[in-house]
Amino acid sequence: MIATRIAGFVRRRSALIAGSMVLLTAFLGYMSFSQLSLKVVLEAMLPVHHPNVELMAKFGAQFGGANTTLIMVENTEGTVYNEKF
Repeated sequence: MIATRIAGFVRRRSALIAGSMVLLTAFLGYMSFSQLSLKVVLEAMLPVHHPNVELMAKFGAQFGGANTTLIMVENTEGTVYNEKF
């Protein structure tokens, strides 16, 4: 019985309900986008006391930070300036 009354109200006032939903959606969308920040700080997402994070903090400035891959090339028979190598 209550569901029938609600359905009748929604059917009679469909334009008003749809308009209020559009206004509410527009208001909430404006509020969320006006305060949206896309600033990403890598250090804030890392576990502070993890050994790898502590090493990155200690040696990060010397090796270029956390987003750098270093590759070592070594010749076991002389120097890397060998023509055959």
